[in-house]
Amino acid sequence: MGQPLVDLNSSIWLNADSVVKKTDFPIDIFPIQVQSIINELEVKLNFPLEFSSASFLGLVSALIGNQLELEVKKGWTTRSGVSILQVCDRGHLKSQPMRLILQPLIKMENKLADEYDKKLVEFKENLKEDKNTEPPKQDRMSMHRFSPETIFGIHNNNPKGLIIICNEAKGWFGTFNQYSNNADEALWCDLIDGGYVTRDTISHGHQRIKQACVSILGGIQPSEICKFLEQNTENGLVDRIFFVYPDDLEKKEWTEDEVTDFTLNQIQIIFNRLYDSFKYSGEEYVQRVKYTSEAKRKVFDWQKKMKALVDEKDDRIFTGIEAKAETFIHRFAMILEALHGACEDKPVITEIGETAIDGAIRLMNYFIDQGLKVRRLIGLKGLNKKDLWFDLLPKEFVTKEAVVTAKKYELGSERTVKNWLKTEKRLVNLEHGKYKKL
Repeated sequence: MGQPLVDLNSSIWLNADSVVKKTDFPIDIFPIQVQSIINELEVKLNFPLEFSSASFLGLVSALIGNQLELEVKKGWTTRSGVSILQVCDRGHLKSQPMRLILQPLIKMENKLADEYDKKLVEFKENLKEDKNTEPPKQDRMSMHRFSPETIFGIHNNNPKGLIIICNEAKGWFGTFNQYSNNADEALWCDLIDGGYVTRDTISHGHQRIKQACVSILGGIQPSEICKFLEQNTENGLVDRIFFVYPDDLEKKEWTEDEVTDFTLNQIQIIFNRLYDSFKYSGEEYVQRVKYTSEAKRKVFDWQKKMKALVDEKDDRIFTGIEAKAETFIHRFAMILEALHGACEDKPVITEIGETAIDGAIRLMNYFIDQGLKVRRLIGLKGLNKKDLWFDLLPKEFVTKEAVVTAKKYELGSERTVKNWLKTEKRLVNLEHGKYKKL
């Protein structure tokens, strides 16, 4: 399939363990080629590897679009759309990794736009002779400025799907509910879930998308996501968004070392392979796959463990995040399978295997933790940290667990926690150092 990627075992690839900074993000879920690209961008351009990783996930999701469908079990299928927001304060390079890794997609968009402009000129000329001439449709892969109305129109012209790219996601949140209370948040839930989406408005009448597949990739500052969390109407939209919120991002000195042309070329080759592998020609030509028996057993075992955690924690916040994780883990398995296939020169996906689901499980566990971390921001805004700490605790716990939870989410010191344990009326002291929620 065109230009080759360097072989998996080639010495050209960097030793990931020797250069990657300490991070909670499970970077080794990616093929070694992608790990090497991310490492080099971190070392030579100071790009946080978490943000480069998020950009790869968003890119692959968009390139798959509606062309791949996974049957989890009979009656339950899913497509590839995912929504990822990168959280950090200003000045920590959350936009630059997106621009570089999505550059092949933007180049393709420019090419498609040039082709559309030529067709438009031809259309206007033909219209002089034939008033029934059909106008050309503009092929698109991404949107940067948008409203629900434009998404319906552009998605219907591009049934493979779209990726929403928003360097500052507060611009996306800012479009919500301008004309109707809570309606836009509910619509975005439908768009992210995928499938048949419809709406009726006075100004635009009946609009529908037969098979929605919308991915979102963007960045946001902690203070802005706090505002949205405070105003969220409990409709589950936030639980459908996966957050990347690295700890301890530092301002670094520039290095004189340049990213190699080889590395930049590898990003383009990976894009080309995925673009060629997932060309959409209609629903009748969609690639439909299942899990291997081993992979299916692993994801079902993971769900059992998560269900046990939900029962143990008895926590509304965790339950909401985990419920959506059970839905979206399959989408990330598809993304990882496709990415490994591109790096191993396997243009056709026939099944979702163990490597992909192992990576998706680790990735989903990471995203669950990040989701809880983002919820912790509400406590940092001056709301009730004690209530947030209480929600994060399991149904039964010991003093050490209570202290660790508070410190992990920066909710209080050991002294504060011990005071909470003495005064919290929603807890019963079972025995020395052991507690239970009422």
